[in-house]
Amino acid sequence: TSEDRPASAWRATIGELVASRRFAYVVDGLLVANAVVVALQTRPQLMGKAPKEEAPDDPLELVETGLAVVYAVEACLKILGLGWRRYISKYRNRFDLGVTCGCMLAAIIVLAPNRFNNPDLIHAIVMLRLLRLARLVVALPEFQVLGDAFLCMLPAAQKLLKALFVVLFFFSALGAALFQERINTDPDGPDLKKLEGTDYLSSGYATLNFNDVESAFVTLFCILVVNNWFVVVEGFAAVADRDVARVYFLSFYVIGVLLFLNIVVAFILDAFLSEYNKARSSRGW
Repeated sequence: TSEDRPASAWRATIGELVASRRFAYVVDGLLVANAVVVALQTRPQLMGKAPKEEAPDDPLELVETGLAVVYAVEACLKILGLGWRRYISKYRNRFDLGVTCGCMLAAIIVLAPNRFNNPDLIHAIVMLRLLRLARLVVALPEFQVLGDAFLCMLPAAQKLLKALFVVLFFFSALGAALFQERINTDPDGPDLKKLEGTDYLSSGYATLNFNDVESAFVTLFCILVVNNWFVVVEGFAAVADRDVARVYFLSFYVIGVLLFLNIVVAFILDAFLSEYNKARSSRGW
């Protein structure tokens, strides 16, 4: 409408600028650079090392703050060039504006003289902005077909996924009843001494336990993807009744992994391939 159009020539020029492909390419390049900065900042955690404390004047922190300022300028240019109504009508712009305002507010809190100077606040908000990189992938026709096929397949897979959830919940509750508080790091407790010399303890698997239902879900999920499940079994066989532990984990492996998981995977693959072929046919491939 005429109300949404810029009233002056210079705003119309800005509107043409922000609507151009070159402007979009520059913003996408900045997003990629932002992803590289975040990867460098989180490299210690990705390598399994303790993160180092970063001062607000750290070079990477300054680059990240500068990118936040650039994103704020981008939002201002789009609002001036497109008009507030046209700008805010798109979900992507609303998302960008919210993250940009959050980044700027976090930067002010971190850089301003106060007791709170933890740059992790900016990191947490910046991670949301990286979701914009998804549009680079979605722009490829092949990934659009994959995405359409995946979304069409989900309704058909709901029943099997619910059944798998029920199996996980049942074994989580049973595991919590059998092994609750048997895994702990109390140096004076008898169970920790039983774990000494096991791969379970030396590998740092003590967080995989059945002390509560939530932890039990995480433990069973690791076993569901067959992630060193024999190491987990070794730990619980050391602190609890050996036969009970082995029967419990073997039962879950047979029912949860060999039966339900394979059925779910086979069904999802079959449904996905069917929807994928339909999507390709609709596009004339």
